[in-house]
Amino acid sequence: SILLCWRSCLCVGNMDTWKVLLVVGFVVGMVSTQGLPPPCLNGMVYPDRNVCECFTCWSGDACDVLLDGCLLSCETNEGFVQTEYWADVQRHRPMTEVDSAYRTGYLDPEIWHPGQPAPDGVFGAIRHELLRLHELAGNVADIYNKSLVIGQGGTQLLNAAITAIAKYQRQPQTLTAGIPYYYLVPGVADVCGGSDGFVDVVDLPSDIDPNALVEILTSPRNPDGVVNLTQATPAAYVIDDNVFAWPSFTDKVGPIDVEISIFSLSKLTGLSGGRLGWAFIKNPVLADLVADFIYFNTH
Repeated sequence: SILLCWRSCLCVGNMDTWKVLLVVGFVVGMVSTQGLPPPCLNGMVYPDRNVCECFTCWSGDACDVLLDGCLLSCETNEGFVQTEYWADVQRHRPMTEVDSAYRTGYLDPEIWHPGQPAPDGVFGAIRHELLRLHELAGNVADIYNKSLVIGQGGTQLLNAAITAIAKYQRQPQTLTAGIPYYYLVPGVADVCGGSDGFVDVVDLPSDIDPNALVEILTSPRNPDGVVNLTQATPAAYVIDDNVFAWPSFTDKVGPIDVEISIFSLSKLTGLSGGRLGWAFIKNPVLADLVADFIYFNTH
């Protein structure tokens, strides 16, 4: 049992040595309770810790104590509703082990342009599956005539697209969006080198330069699910946040045909910690600039 626990702990990539030793130290207790997870009423139990990690506003060993005066923020959501599904998949189809020396070298920028040969390696496999997925869903038009860029989640791609547009237009860009929009957009505008700030659509000055304006258009919207692909400003560029544009969320999404369309694994599968995003981009020059940002941002 100790050997099995030790091995399973080492497989968790983000565990420090002391954490591994700590988990091994709990082996005796785990064996005495036959490995049963602790009671957890308002939280999650993860195998690497075997304790109940409470949701917001709950505390106690079993997460059964509601905190007085706690305010629950609805700015974002977690994919916990899909946890049991993925746990069931793991039970019936265990993951194969990956060799510890698998692809230790740096990867090339993960971008594919129309007319190029299909790439090989990891990116080639991801590209193949993503195109198959969108063909089945029918939610993006003309996918084989658009550049495809892979990033570490939709937020990184949003940063990359803003920076790319600013370089392409040779001037900083003001970000704007109409409510409801992704709650991190104003923060992205604050830290992104290609942006000079965020202004809500209703507060935009009438004389703003369209070439210095980027609109973030969320469709379908969260939380009301409204499909809206019509921009509300004269912005020269629109970045479409289409992370909810899947048949599992709405049956109103037809083939999307826009300049920049961003998707992510988080909303599609509920694997928010996976950090995989991708974008379809019509302009190949702009796509190269997006890929450059991701390459230098992650190496």
